[in-house]
Amino acid sequence: MNGDSTKQKEKFIPLSAEQFITKYSDKRSQKKKLFQKLVFAQSDMSSACRACELFLDKVGLPEKSNPDKTAGITNPIFLPMLEAIIISYSRPFTNNDGVGVLQKKWSQFESSQFADAHEQILQYRNELVAHTDKNVRTIQIVPPNVCVVPTPKGKEMEGLGFRVRTVWIAARRIHLFHELSAHQAKRMLDEVVKLFDELYSGMETELPNKEFDLRIDEGL
Repeated sequence: MNGDSTKQKEKFIPLSAEQFITKYSDKRSQKKKLFQKLVFAQSDMSSACRACELFLDKVGLPEKSNPDKTAGITNPIFLPMLEAIIISYSRPFTNNDGVGVLQKKWSQFESSQFADAHEQILQYRNELVAHTDKNVRTIQIVPPNVCVVPTPKGKEMEGLGFRVRTVWIAARRIHLFHELSAHQAKRMLDEVVKLFDELYSGMETELPNKEFDLRIDEGL
């Protein structure tokens, strides 16, 4: 008779009338790891949402009634603000030091608009923000008197020059990015609160009398 036929039955440790711990149960450390990942991700989504709000307030869209207004792509903070949005939103979905990438469900949406915006943000991050794709980002030499960007009324381009040409995301897309990041922040927060309750609800008397760092182990 081989060893397999004499194996002892799996032991179940009762937790309550309807719960049992087995070797297949999630360990406390696994829940803490997921909690850590989602807390960081939710913070990044909130940052992306606030960056969108700041973009819409400080950059905005060009107004036909005020053509001299520095808005849209002509605003000097257009690109820095756009990159802040892209970096904050993308961070939880890319490889990072130790925390790991979010589960696939956080990249799935009922709204096709949200799905498209999500993919556009990650593509922009991969091709232009985190790396330089020479097929997408190029350097152009600009001959004298050739106008390649909007210039103030009454002024012309002078002399030979050069510029970096890249793919821009239309300012009007920021409204959708704002809705997407707010949606992500809300649903992630719901999951964070649920996990926090599972980890610490009912343990108030066992906790120390001062704040402590989350550790990925089987303890507090």
